[in-house]
Amino acid sequence: MRNAPLRITLAAAVAFGTALAVATPASAHAGVTASDARGLAKNVTLTFTSEAESKSAGLAMLQVVLPEGISPGTVSLKKGPEGWRLAQAQGGFTISGKPLPTGEKAVYSIVVKQLPDAESLVFKTVETYSDGKLARWVEEPKDGKKPENPAPVLKLKSASKEAKWEGTPVAPSKPPIPVSDKKSDGSQAESGTGDQTQAAEESKDSGGMGVAIGVLALVVVAAGGVIMWVFKRRSSATS
Repeated sequence: MRNAPLRITLAAAVAFGTALAVATPASAHAGVTASDARGLAKNVTLTFTSEAESKSAGLAMLQVVLPEGISPGTVSLKKGPEGWRLAQAQGGFTISGKPLPTGEKAVYSIVVKQLPDAESLVFKTVETYSDGKLARWVEEPKDGKKPENPAPVLKLKSASKEAKWEGTPVAPSKPPIPVSDKKSDGSQAESGTGDQTQAAEESKDSGGMGVAIGVLALVVVAAGGVIMWVFKRRSSATS
């Protein structure tokens, strides 16, 4: 029975690890890379990757809000999952098709006629799964802090001195995130600020969950220390 305290400590650690795995937000995310990541670059291929999160449904549609300076009419699909098509939407585009196998990530490439002259470009993305559930990657970094649900961000190098903007001026706008699919409960999802608000609430809940996990970790560590201290005292008393 001398190893009982050790077994208790190990059991507590395992329990904490299980709770952490359940409570921690998924590490999956959406990302973007470019064939020429420079301001004012022309005919640039942007490749997007959306990691699969669901263990029971496949990705069926991706909805993307284009950053200021890129209009939907200047974007065309270069390559994507078999049978998927790109369609223009308010302030962005959607790409969808036959749901991918469960666990398979969605990778596709678009061609942009010309990138704007900016330091970085944010592509807010909403993933829709075959069961109707949504994953929103729409948050931008703020005050140097990494958000819980970061949107794909493409950092750009400075434009060359010879480069010139040759596109039609794009008026600044804040389009709603184009969510038109149904939610998991079968009701029609609302587009616009409602989705942004829900994303913020989800992020807030994730932050609170992180605090709870931290407290639980401290409790487990403290309990383990007390158990080992008691075990050592008993061992000293019997020796």
